[in-house]
Amino acid sequence: MPLFPSLARPGAPLDCPPARQRETLPERARPVDSPSMLPRATWLLARFGVRARLDDPRLQVLREATIRTDPAADALAGFMSQAPAGHGRRLLEQALEHGIDSLSDPPRELVALFAEIEATPAWLDRTLVAAGADAMVRQGAEGLCALSAVSLMGGYLSSNATKPLAATGALSRMAPRRLAETTQFVHAIATSGAMLRDSSGFKTTVRVRVMHAVVRAQLRASPGWQTESWGVPINQRDMVATHLTFTVMFIAGATALGRLISAHERESIMHLWRYVSFLLGTPDALLQKSFREAVELGALYNISEPGPDQDGLALAQALVQAWGFGVQPEPVLQQRLFGSFMVGFTRYALGRQAADRLQLPDTAWKHLPPLLAAVRLSSELLRRAFPGMHAGSVAAGRQLMDRHLEITMGGKPARFVASAEASA
Repeated sequence: MPLFPSLARPGAPLDCPPARQRETLPERARPVDSPSMLPRATWLLARFGVRARLDDPRLQVLREATIRTDPAADALAGFMSQAPAGHGRRLLEQALEHGIDSLSDPPRELVALFAEIEATPAWLDRTLVAAGADAMVRQGAEGLCALSAVSLMGGYLSSNATKPLAATGALSRMAPRRLAETTQFVHAIATSGAMLRDSSGFKTTVRVRVMHAVVRAQLRASPGWQTESWGVPINQRDMVATHLTFTVMFIAGATALGRLISAHERESIMHLWRYVSFLLGTPDALLQKSFREAVELGALYNISEPGPDQDGLALAQALVQAWGFGVQPEPVLQQRLFGSFMVGFTRYALGRQAADRLQLPDTAWKHLPPLLAAVRLSSELLRRAFPGMHAGSVAAGRQLMDRHLEITMGGKPARFVASAEASA
């Protein structure tokens, strides 16, 4: 789940962690309540009758995806590394804001990338994309908590996906900023409706894609990166995990706090992120097209992930501190209470075994989320009984997300550039 491994200081080297030899797959399948890409999700597995098997051919596809990347974005990153400082970034920004035709002599690498991102997939349904955006916004505070405590924290259960983050020091040094950047990324997507070409969500997603390619090139050039053990940095398997992070894990996290997400909303969220993943350069053949397919793939991740290593533990601890839990000197009361709740919710949402593997504090606050979920459930049942309340719920969620972004970013929008570009 390697979004935003770009927050290293300008010019800082990408020091890769030492190699750790490990098997890609365990000797046998773990039970479904093992450290998981599916938080609190035994209900998902049971409801959809999902059983993960080690002979599932999709596991081999996932293995092969660890050595595959994004040729179009990688080619552009190569051009940018050879161009004068900042030149490639300026061309990219002009093409994003004014169109590729606004450049008199655009490099072929940029032309090729824009040919990809501006193509409209035959399967794309803009109405469903917009519905998915509204469905994400509607989750309000519960959705924001799910993004942080479930989507981000749950990603640290994967030792494979944490390697780029650990190498750049993205969260261990700048956890609050990365949380804010993740919020801005999701905010841009969730408030861009149908994700049209000129929308903030479209442009932000393309910036993230190019940033991934720049960081990937930096990591591959580092003598510390162990391709044989870890695969290619920010590989296609990682991007499939990202897709799961913002679909199944987000939905499961919001549901754990009492939100009722209809089947149509689930499928619309899946369709929204299918298009986002397309813009991020993830091959559509690897993506899950329905919520059930995503649950099935999450079950396969359950049995193919070795669990968190020291990098994942360090990232988890940094995230806990970013919430305000256990920070010295202690933050203000409001932040301390928020941090305590988030730790409790994370333990409740991920489950005891996964939380223990991440070495998260065991706090009595874990008993609060079910109580809050019951309160939220009552308002959700009322919304379902009176359909006219739905639009108000979406509007309230959008207002909350706008306010949250304003506070977390402090008026400084994210640039989504890699460290090598940051000084340009």
